[in-house]
Amino acid sequence: MSDICAVIPVKDGERHLEELLAALWREGVAEILVIDSGSRDRSREIARAAGVELLEIAPEEFGHGRTRNLGAERTSGELICFLTQDATPLPGWLAAYREALALEDRVGAAYGPHLPRAHTSPMIARELGEFFASFSPDERPVVQRAGDTSFLSNVNACYRRACWEEVRFREIAYAEDQAFGSDMLQAGWAKVYHPDAGVLHAHDYRAVEFMRRYFDEYRGLRASTGHVEPLELLAGSRQVAGAVAADRRWMAERGIAGAELTRWTTRSLVHHGGRRVFAALGSRAERLPAPLQRRLSLEGRDGGPARNGAKAPGGAPAPGGAPAPGGAPADGAAQAEIPELPATKHIIKMLSQDDYEPVIRVWHEGPAPLSEPVPGMSERERLRLAMVIPPFSRG
Repeated sequence: MSDICAVIPVKDGERHLEELLAALWREGVAEILVIDSGSRDRSREIARAAGVELLEIAPEEFGHGRTRNLGAERTSGELICFLTQDATPLPGWLAAYREALALEDRVGAAYGPHLPRAHTSPMIARELGEFFASFSPDERPVVQRAGDTSFLSNVNACYRRACWEEVRFREIAYAEDQAFGSDMLQAGWAKVYHPDAGVLHAHDYRAVEFMRRYFDEYRGLRASTGHVEPLELLAGSRQVAGAVAADRRWMAERGIAGAELTRWTTRSLVHHGGRRVFAALGSRAERLPAPLQRRLSLEGRDGGPARNGAKAPGGAPAPGGAPAPGGAPADGAAQAEIPELPATKHIIKMLSQDDYEPVIRVWHEGPAPLSEPVPGMSERERLRLAMVIPPFSRG
């Protein structure tokens, strides 16, 4: 049995595949599996020439979760690294993952930053740098547990086999890594972000392709975590304006000026504006007709049912009966008898801006753990709390 292995799903990946495999050999990964799902370029020839194991599957058999489960099953390493075909490990990548997985016995996975390639657009280069820097401002490994961010990316990640065997990837069309991150934390595992486990990676699609990719990504996030992207004109416009301004500052710091700055500013506006719209559409994809979903999707697929049964956010099986419109239970669900409650007493309090800080903290950090119950507390009179939150655009 090998100590560490790498699994790389591939389709038409010849552009960076040879560089990626050479980097894995250099890092000391002896067990490498390439799973090709119908490449029409030189990907399979590159894998054979590199001396790695090549598994060929039909394109219709590919699934982001399913294929990675297959790759884990076909390898023997106690640590399983997943990379995409365009993610090249940097020197020190493997040593960083070994360090991350050795921090605690219950560390089940680790991930590292995606660093922009030389041709990466300013928008993506800035966002990649700022996003991953936010996980570790002091550039040290960070252990993340239940209540922390569930972010995990199979562009560049390493899993402890015992954790994968317990949790496994959901067989969903997209965002299988994000779902795994949520599921493993709820199962009591921890994960680690290690800033030294970096890869060169960045997608630079054309503007329309970017929008369609965001449609797929946010449709996957809705399926795996329940996230629904807000779609508010005023707030969205402000966010787009802020992102464009940040891009311009980033470019100015790097000496980009004149016509080039103008060209990239226009592209930045299209990029961020399109993302807002297509992310919101993707997280509401189930409301769209299947033909329109296929047109909006970069992968050209509709949002058909997940294989082996859908799962609710957090890994729990989907409930048998969804609530009917108006809050009534679906057919077959028992109607619970609600006891009469005492009359309410209204307390009027004007909120200051600081009163919203706890809400923001819970949004980012998750709810605080419940305190231990006080003996006899259940015998006291009941307390009913009601919160009514109108659309923020209305007050």
